[in-house]
Amino acid sequence: MPSEHTATTTKSGRKRLIIGACSVLAVGGLLTAAAFTDVANINLGAGSDGIIGGEDSTFALLVADADADGNPITPVDDSDWVSANTAAGITYNLAGAELLVPGDSVSVDIPVKNDSVNFDALLGASIVNMDPTGDSTLIDALRFTVTFTDEDGVQSTVISDAALAAATAALGTATLSPGADGEFGVTVSLPSTAGNEMQGKTAEIRAVIDAQSQAV
Repeated sequence: MPSEHTATTTKSGRKRLIIGACSVLAVGGLLTAAAFTDVANINLGAGSDGIIGGEDSTFALLVADADADGNPITPVDDSDWVSANTAAGITYNLAGAELLVPGDSVSVDIPVKNDSVNFDALLGASIVNMDPTGDSTLIDALRFTVTFTDEDGVQSTVISDAALAAATAALGTATLSPGADGEFGVTVSLPSTAGNEMQGKTAEIRAVIDAQSQAV
């Protein structure tokens, strides 16, 4: 009988050791979960506002509106500047174009404005055919000259007596400062060497002025 009593005591002692070890592990887990924490949230943006972009980051090229006869309004008041960035664009009257004969030229001035606060406007220009599937007899004979006058009144020729395929001036050919206005002049000529085959022919052209912002 004494031997059985000794075996029972030994078995109970083992259980107590195991429970004790589990208790130590549990206490250690509670200490880890109670650690102190913190976080830093940093808003990134211009100045102290924490904002990227805004009204000072806008960029637009405006042109003078046209009157009831299609003539560009000059001088241009603040309310007369409009966007022509649509598929329809804006139509200017090219006075005398309906009676163009060999040796004649017709022209129109296009006032433009860099309507931005913080960006220069890099400008380019081109003449495009609005009826590419039509009779090209007349438009192939026409010659185009485009000038640009900057905000200081300095004029330069950006396209000189060019046929349609070459009537292009790359972006950066002209520049306008923020808020400044200038003027493109477009001249369309029919050379004196054009023959009678031009009679009754028509052409539809568009002046395209491209603009790209550049940080000042």
